[in-house]
Order: sequence, then C-alpha cells, then structure tokens
Amino acid sequence: MSSFYQQGLKFECQKDCSHCCGGSPGYVWLSQHDIDTISEHLQISASEFIANYTKKMGHNYSLIDLEDDNWNCILLKDGKCSVYNIRPMQCRTYPFWPQNIGSERAWKEQQNSCPGIGKGRTYQAEEIEAISDGRAAINSIK
Repeated sequence: MSSFYQQGLKFECQKDCSHCCGGSPGYVWLSQHDIDTISEHLQISASEFIANYTKKMGHNYSLIDLEDDNWNCILLKDGKCSVYNIRPMQCRTYPFWPQNIGSERAWKEQQNSCPGIGKGRTYQAEEIEAISDGRAAINSIK
C-alpha cells in the first residue's frame, strides 16, 4: 500500500466534466459484461454494438475514440456520458487506477486534468485499493 494515501484521498466526479472521456487517444477496455449491459441499454445486439462502437485490439475490445472530435469517447454525447449509470468498469474505477495511485506525484499529475480530485468525500485506503483492484467501483455523482 502506498503511504501517501494512508489518510485517504478526496474525489467526487464532477457532473458534466468529461475530462477523462477524451482529449487524447486511449483505450477503454470492455468486459463481456460491459458489452452485454451497454448493448442492452442501447437496445441493439451485442454484435451490433461491437461493430459500431468498439475497436478490436488483439483479443480485447475497446470503445472507439473519435479522431474528428478531440478523441472523445464514442459514448460521450453533448459533453455527458450517455451510459453513465452502466459505464464500463474501467470508467467506474477512475481516477483510482494503479498508475494514478502508485505515488503522490502521479496522483498530483492526475489532479491537473481531473477537477474532481481533491473534492467531495474522502475515500479510505481500503476503498481506494478495492476500487483500484476492480473489486469495487465509484458508482454515482453526488
């Protein structure tokens, strides 16, 4: 456990922020559960969702980021996540990703692009690690 977050870290997703949903090319890896849940929400088949919303990378699927729209996630509509309540696990765990909580420096670098860091409730070290490991998720905007 990294010592810098022993006393916890403050974070609250800022409604309509979407800073983590674009701005540069990247990958949002999808589990089969993510694919099934999102395609059901969009009322399309999983194969239609895969064909129109994802790119295949090896054996995995990632959401498409749109080159002509500042690399925004294909599910970002009018500056908001169109599937926020069922967003992929990778999105549900941001900003508590291992690379972001590995050091105080890395966390502070994320703070430069994420206005929710340092705001809201304090997540305790045990919660941070559960989120980082994918055993828990950040589920709602207050």
